[in-house]
Amino acid sequence: MYHDLFSVSACALLLMAASCVSVSPVQAARPSAVNLTCEHRVSPLGIDAKRPLLSWQMQETERGALQSAYRIQVATGPQSLVAGKSVVWDSGKVESANSLSVPCEASALLSAQAYWWRVKIWDGHGRESEWSSPASFEMGLLRPGDWRGKWIGAPPGGKGDGPAAAAESQIAPQLRTEIVLDKPIRRARAYVCGLGYYELRINGEKVGDRVLDPSYTNFDRRALYSAYDVTDALREGKNAVGAILGKGWFSQNLCLLLQINVDYTDGTHASFATDESWKWSTSPILMNSLYNGETYDARLEQSGWDMPGFDDSAWRGVVLCDSPTKLLSAQEIQPVRVTETLPFKSMKEVKPGVWVFDFGQNFSGWCQLRVAGPAGQEVKLRYAEILHPDGSVNQENLRSAKATDTYILKGSGQEIYEPRFTYHGFRYVQIEGYPGRPEGSDVVKGRLVHTDFSPRGEFSCSNELINQIQHNSVWGFKTNFHSIPTDCPQRDERQGWMGDAGMTCDAGCYNFNMGAAFTKFAQDIQDSQGADGRIPDTVPHVWGTDVGDPMWSVAYHLIVWNVYRHDGDRALLEKHYDGLKRYVDFVKSGSPGYIYTHNNYGDWVGLVETPKDLISTGCFYFVSKLVSEMAQQLGRLDDQRTYAELCGKIAEAFNSKFFDPQTNVYGNGSQFSYIWPLYLQIVPQAHRAAVVDNLVHDIMVTHKGHLSTGFPGTRYLFEALCNEGRPDVAYTVATQPDYPGYGYMIANGATTIWELWKRETGPGMNSHNHPAFGFISGWFYSHMAGIVPDWRYPGYERFDVKPYLMGDLNEAQASVDTARGRVASHWKRDSSGVTLNVTVPANAQARVWAPKTAPGAATVTEGGRPVWKNSSFNAVTGVTSAQDAGEWVRLEVGSGSYSFHISAER
Repeated sequence: MYHDLFSVSACALLLMAASCVSVSPVQAARPSAVNLTCEHRVSPLGIDAKRPLLSWQMQETERGALQSAYRIQVATGPQSLVAGKSVVWDSGKVESANSLSVPCEASALLSAQAYWWRVKIWDGHGRESEWSSPASFEMGLLRPGDWRGKWIGAPPGGKGDGPAAAAESQIAPQLRTEIVLDKPIRRARAYVCGLGYYELRINGEKVGDRVLDPSYTNFDRRALYSAYDVTDALREGKNAVGAILGKGWFSQNLCLLLQINVDYTDGTHASFATDESWKWSTSPILMNSLYNGETYDARLEQSGWDMPGFDDSAWRGVVLCDSPTKLLSAQEIQPVRVTETLPFKSMKEVKPGVWVFDFGQNFSGWCQLRVAGPAGQEVKLRYAEILHPDGSVNQENLRSAKATDTYILKGSGQEIYEPRFTYHGFRYVQIEGYPGRPEGSDVVKGRLVHTDFSPRGEFSCSNELINQIQHNSVWGFKTNFHSIPTDCPQRDERQGWMGDAGMTCDAGCYNFNMGAAFTKFAQDIQDSQGADGRIPDTVPHVWGTDVGDPMWSVAYHLIVWNVYRHDGDRALLEKHYDGLKRYVDFVKSGSPGYIYTHNNYGDWVGLVETPKDLISTGCFYFVSKLVSEMAQQLGRLDDQRTYAELCGKIAEAFNSKFFDPQTNVYGNGSQFSYIWPLYLQIVPQAHRAAVVDNLVHDIMVTHKGHLSTGFPGTRYLFEALCNEGRPDVAYTVATQPDYPGYGYMIANGATTIWELWKRETGPGMNSHNHPAFGFISGWFYSHMAGIVPDWRYPGYERFDVKPYLMGDLNEAQASVDTARGRVASHWKRDSSGVTLNVTVPANAQARVWAPKTAPGAATVTEGGRPVWKNSSFNAVTGVTSAQDAGEWVRLEVGSGSYSFHISAER
């Protein structure tokens, strides 16, 4: 958040980079544009953005490569695009270095229309690329009038009265119809929203690989539909279309909206949609619940129900439903999928007929079961994170969640079962009722399920404890994202707690491609925000309060800001700026004397309490500072000045209320009481060193090198210590092997991050897979490996590589596949000094902080050539300047791969 501006302007750097290139522009390879994306995804299907955002990467081999201009063309087909025909938008040559989130300015994009686009670029020497390979995006149904279908469902409450009807109301309904296609098909698309969840089937096969669809939203305000390419699923003649509906998070009567648009080869079109002609029946899914699991009776399967020609005369007519939502939008987040299948590591019979399987990893999803036995045999799968002393699963910390799947065999040889409309958080599964002894490695498999964002970053270092913390953080983050970021995947909660989401969003952006996922969640927050600016504790708002705790509500600002920093999505910042600003104004209206006293949770799960008003007032400063910086980026200079002035008033009030200048103590002297003003950089300069000393004394002496903070305080502890020149203390805290600390979790078998510092197993608040403390992963990237995006030049247009040498760490490396290309940092120290290898993608620049191995003068070489010696800069291709910066030598570099070696000057 607080990084100095680059000392050289963009234009000057461009000229300097060009002047340092030794390869003749005539001889050098031409640039190229590659890896085209739209709305953060590759060739998305069914979007409703009015101005889709287009991005690409520049590829050029020489150092210091910068884009100077681009030209985009958009057409209605790939052949038309290549031929230069049917072009709906041609940007012309635009003099700009921007390659990220460029809005498509084509007018009146059409519903369901596929568009193809390409881009060419010019580099800093004026060399023009070839046109890129074409990429595509396809619009969804953009207007309400484009929908021809009706919402349909099964009658609520079952048929009739009494226990049978009540039982029937718990069964997942399955719905079907048949359609006739009387001509050869050129293209077909299905648009579907089934609430709570659905599985779409055509001609006996499931359509697509999504699960737990659609994404969770504030359903009454917005529901999401998905688009599928069903060209190959349909055939000329009769076709069966069916769907199964599950509950999910939806509290009303389950309902379905489906439309299939078909383009025939002769140029004509047809549309088929849900209406009152559809029929429904009960399915084998007798019960489904996110918390409790699923019960499936295979004896009730109706073979061929999703095939044409099935006799559905006994099925009942569907009912028409009122629209469950005010707005139907395209689902542009990556879907939830089964992303990996995990084998079990061990199997144990804990009592006769009761088998416990250990997957060796806590994760989210369910199990796939293979079984053969008599019809009517019930097999139960009970999921848990921990075990009782006797080896049986311990579900006490799941509270009321039963987390049990039940499969009733049909008795027809080997049967394979996995649930559809539930998920669990677990490491262990206990199987009861299995006929005979489970045999074979595939008798049960773990199915990893989460939002399918792709991996983006990798980090490792010479400390294996840190590597395990990184592993646990990554698994904790991805297994707590199921269309929203949740607090836990296992107990009777799984809510979109804003505190967890805000604290971990930076780490998420380092490790995964989060642009689409966080864009969706930012929309959820906007949908949940009150007209007066208030933001609730959970989104969608179910638990907690509204008004939310400010350290929870600030997640809105942090998510938008971090996506902007990491991905350069200016449109996201523009879209949400007014809402972000409105929240600050709301807080200001409730802060007499600039002290904000509304709060709920304080330093949540901290070991030493911190005054809540200190935390919430600091948060008031924090969001005001963020909005001031956002206003600066958007060119809203009046707002920038207004909120900067507000920050000054809040800081003055904060110090007057919470700081004792005689003792240099903030608040009650807790660690977070010091960390928060230090991180915010509002400590009076004359007292700063003494405040740091007080913090270090509390950590190293009072708590013997341990933290005492909860997840709000711990989030800022490591960065604050590094900013104040004490990375040694930060490293000591991070690597403590005992309680309280990350090492204690790992020593007690953790493979994800816990909710509490202490190990608890009873029926309380003690999730063993909770993402919040996993924010430390972001610090590994930003301070151990040193990769820091600069918010003034977002999307890694310019960034810092500033590794801190700390403790016994001898090596650290990280790479991030940014929107511009791969960024990498790898340092290693030995008796000769430090070697720092850095990769800067084309169309980017970096400020590299080469760490000195000892105080005083240093020599820096690049590829064996001196670049800094005798306190003087020696020009090297791609390195445009260097200067002494205290504990570092700071170098400005252009794109390329560099190998620096730093040694003490003799």
